[in-house]
Amino acid sequence: MLEGSGAVEVVDAQIDAYNARDLDKILTYYAPGAVIRDARDGRFEDRGLDAIRAVFDTVFAANPDLHADTEEIFGVREWVAAHVVVATFRSGDQIAQDVHWLEVYRVIDGLVHELNIYRA
Repeated sequence: MLEGSGAVEVVDAQIDAYNARDLDKILTYYAPGAVIRDARDGRFEDRGLDAIRAVFDTVFAANPDLHADTEEIFGVREWVAAHVVVATFRSGDQIAQDVHWLEVYRVIDGLVHELNIYRA
C-alpha cells in the first residue's frame, strides 16, 4: 500500500510489481476481501488474498516472459481505468497471443478492492 497516494499511483505500482513478478508485493496493494473478476465474460471471479495469489501464480507459471504495457491510464476518484497490452499471453490451453485489456480498479484507502477485467 502506498500511504497518501492517489488511486492511479496505487494501480501503477501494482502493475510494476506484476511486471517484476513479485507476488508478495502485488498482494500489498489489495484489500483482504478484494475481488478480481472477468467482467466481460464471467469466466472467473476470485475473492480474497489467497485466491488472488493463486490467480497471479497461475498466470506467471503459464507466461514466463510476461510483461504488461500500460497504454493509457486515468482515474476518477476511487476508480482507475487502464488499457493494458500483454504480448504473447497464454491462458489455460489457449495458444499464446497478444491481448488488450481494459482493467477497471476500485481503490479505497490506498488498496485495490476490485479489479474488473474486460478482454478486447
